[in-house]
Amino acid sequence: MIDLDVLQTAFNNMISSALIFMPRLLTTVIILLLGWALSRLLATLVKRLGERLGLESILERTGIKAGLEKAQIKRSGTELLATLLFWIIFLNFLLIGLENLGLTAAVDPLRNLIAFLPRLLAALATLTAGVLLAQFLGRAAQAAMSSMGVDFHQEVGQGVNVLLIIMIVIVVLEQLGIDATIMTSIFTTITKIADYKTT
Repeated sequence: MIDLDVLQTAFNNMISSALIFMPRLLTTVIILLLGWALSRLLATLVKRLGERLGLESILERTGIKAGLEKAQIKRSGTELLATLLFWIIFLNFLLIGLENLGLTAAVDPLRNLIAFLPRLLAALATLTAGVLLAQFLGRAAQAAMSSMGVDFHQEVGQGVNVLLIIMIVIVVLEQLGIDATIMTSIFTTITKIADYKTT
């Protein structure tokens, strides 16, 4: 026979658990809605700021835009930056929501992802600024060699550009937590060869 007392106790426990869980669920929904609205607002502001500052032209000069096109990424660099910022902010709100629900199993992987995204953003900024600096210094070295009457001034400028870009890539890889030992060895070897040829 079915024990009605057992069924009633189980039903009461289920109702009690639901009543305890519902306020937490409602709070989580509110947190996520606020997070989505704030993330969308800031991402839109960053997108408009990037458009006013001419970020697309900067990415085109550094070759990053061409790389995105080769990767068949249809979004512009400004849109990608805004999207990345959106997820950096929104995922923090999602983390708060999961902690509020007590879903600890999903918290640690999400926390690791959130910690990685700002490093990715910083690495992209470093790469963009570094490539621009490398191009400027490469042209400056080429102009200096040309004014001194050096025949291979173009090769010198290109060499300075390449060496600086290698240095920048090493810094970016280290920012992302990727082992850059091989790149460092290549850079050291190229530097030694250049020093040998100039002596």
